[in-house]
Amino acid sequence: MKKLTITACLALVFSAAASSPAVAKDDAADKAKMRTVTAKYATCVVRKYHDKASEAILSMVNNGTINRQFQRILDADCLRDAAGYGYDMRFPLDTYRYALADALVNADFATRGETSFANRLPLAQPAIITPEDEAKAIAKAKGQRQRKEIENDIATMKSLGFLSRYGECVVRQDPVNARYWLLTPPETPEETSRVNALRSAFGACLDSGTIKLTRTLVRGIVAVSYYRLAMATVMPATGSKP
Repeated sequence: MKKLTITACLALVFSAAASSPAVAKDDAADKAKMRTVTAKYATCVVRKYHDKASEAILSMVNNGTINRQFQRILDADCLRDAAGYGYDMRFPLDTYRYALADALVNADFATRGETSFANRLPLAQPAIITPEDEAKAIAKAKGQRQRKEIENDIATMKSLGFLSRYGECVVRQDPVNARYWLLTPPETPEETSRVNALRSAFGACLDSGTIKLTRTLVRGIVAVSYYRLAMATVMPATGSKP
């Protein structure tokens, strides 16, 4: 039976720390605040640096590349406006891209959206590492510690690749409800309703079994895929459905 469980837990995909230990308590209220602060922060960044943020999403760069090449969109003033003074954020893996994509959808597609993305070509996705390449990479390890690091890197690559493809599948299955979810503020009763409306799409995109993903993670991969598909060139032969 295909099943996807989405939780509100953010521990694996977003973390925040501050000068006061009380701010970093691992409880539901703090995690909810993190989601709200993240949304406000990304909205501010997109408002100030829309084109750079869009470039970062459409070029499929990771957090590391954003740190090196897109430093303008790492805005301390936006963080202060969203969270106040003495607050620090960390965005593991691709979670900063997820936040930016969410804000971009809200900025660019609040009043319009596609009913189908059948007129877009498949998105470019991260390469799938073959068992042969995986074995070669591990064989080059010098010692157990390096072997473990390589294995962890490969596992991360596989996970991000799966999530990216899964996000595209969900958006193609139900672009209307995907957009409605992204236009709904996080941590509201309406968001839960929007998630429930996408249950059939979540299940249809799983080959088999059950996976458990956080709500923030799924919203992020849906946001990136929706923005990339919405901004992709329409294939002339099929036209576009506004």
